Amino acid sequence: MSAVRQLRLPPLDEVAKAPLGGRPTEGFLRWNRAGEVRPVVDTEGRPFAPVGLKGPERLLAGPTRDISDRYVLCLLASGYQWALE
Repeated sequence: MSAVRQLRLPPLDEVAKAPLGGRPTEGFLRWNRAGEVRPVVDTEGRPFAPVGLKGPERLLAGPTRDISDRYVLCLLASGYQWALE
């Protein structure tokens, strides 16, 4: 049996979150039925944030928002661009 080490990161400050432009990030990650956090992707494997996700899978919110913020910051650093609104 292997032990899982949890990494504790300091919360993101407003300067670090600036590239997010105040956009919500919770939709980019979700919990699945097994209790795991997974990225939300389209049929071609591209990340996106669906509107109105329903069913047993729920979006991240509250304290876990920092996780989705970090995930989207990594996407942006890798060249991801926000969808046109």
